[in-house]
Amino acid sequence: MMGKIMLWFQARETDKSKRASQREMGDAEVDMPLGKFSSCGELAMARGMTLVELTVVILVILSLISVLFISGVKYKDGADQANCILNIRMVQQATRSWQNVNNVPADGETPIDEDAIYGDGKYLPFRPVCPSNGNYTFESIVPLPNDSVLTCDIEGHEPNRTTNW
Repeated sequence: MMGKIMLWFQARETDKSKRASQREMGDAEVDMPLGKFSSCGELAMARGMTLVELTVVILVILSLISVLFISGVKYKDGADQANCILNIRMVQQATRSWQNVNNVPADGETPIDEDAIYGDGKYLPFRPVCPSNGNYTFESIVPLPNDSVLTCDIEGHEPNRTTNW
């Protein structure tokens, strides 16, 4: 331990004498500040980040976070769209079940009551709600084959095809 202290003092004295000789020679740009010394008596370099490097790191982190938020919103929109289409399919299948049980033709002219589909002990226990806060429109007639009985007013929430529904 005593040897390390002696090395530190020697390095410090050497540093002071170097500064004094540089000042006498008029070399102003080599004025080194006193820094921390390692166990070998060498001047340790300061480690850290500059303000520019820190700013770049923060900008990269913020841009990654913004990409996550944007993809999260798109993921939720896609999930809501899929859920809405599943709701439409569920109502379509319940309507076709009601139609088959009651021997109602799929002619596009026979009236249908929405209360015959929704409710306790009926084909669906409740009227579905669009997950994106859209409004469902229930057709008042039994649809033709491959037509949907329920539509959503949000664009993209209608299925591409309803074959075999």
